[in-house]
Amino acid sequence: MAKTRQQIREKVMKDLDLLSQSGSYVKGADHISPDEINEHINDSIKYLSSYVHNLYEDYYLTIASISFVNGTKDYSLPNNIYINKIRRITYDNVATPYPLRRITNISELQYIDSNDDYRYLMVNDGTSEKIRIFPTPRASESNIVSVYYCRRAKELTSDSDALDLPEEFDNVLITDVEYRCLLKEPGNPMFTIIDNKRKEEIEQMIKTLSKRIPDDQSDIRPDYSFYRDSIA
Repeated sequence: MAKTRQQIREKVMKDLDLLSQSGSYVKGADHISPDEINEHINDSIKYLSSYVHNLYEDYYLTIASISFVNGTKDYSLPNNIYINKIRRITYDNVATPYPLRRITNISELQYIDSNDDYRYLMVNDGTSEKIRIFPTPRASESNIVSVYYCRRAKELTSDSDALDLPEEFDNVLITDVEYRCLLKEPGNPMFTIIDNKRKEEIEQMIKTLSKRIPDDQSDIRPDYSFYRDSIA
């Protein structure tokens, strides 16, 4: 079972001798506080989840729906998308479902007809990146498009929140948090020990993720066809 923020923090505090036998916090503000440890936990989640995304991104694969509005061409990406990693977009009309192809050459835009199958282009309006549909939707349709994308790992905002990494790597996160805490006192004799342990555990995590077999396939299935790339 995935560890909660409280369990992670208490393990870190115990390992770094920040707790009394009664379990109370014994160090002052000049060392490191529970709130700082909570911040380090989320920083570690961001750091370690990047390895998961790079080596086995389907761990965070999820689906969101978009509703078309007649005459509206731009649609926001899901709020929790990880650096805009879209795996696929599909038009889910019962009669004629099909995948939306990504437009990679803007010279094609002049040839799109209003009755063509829908396609999409990633655009940035100055505030955020959006999905622009071509041709502009010609009817309002509820939850008509499915966006398959890689989401960000969840940050832990309360003590009851559970870690959003593969459970096999709970120990890696704990060691990484301990390393971040000890950066405040590099002269601590534990620093070198934790630093070496962290490097070994991250290396082992990378090896484990690299060998993970999805869906009985013998390879990791990166799908680059819908990623951001240069526009011809």
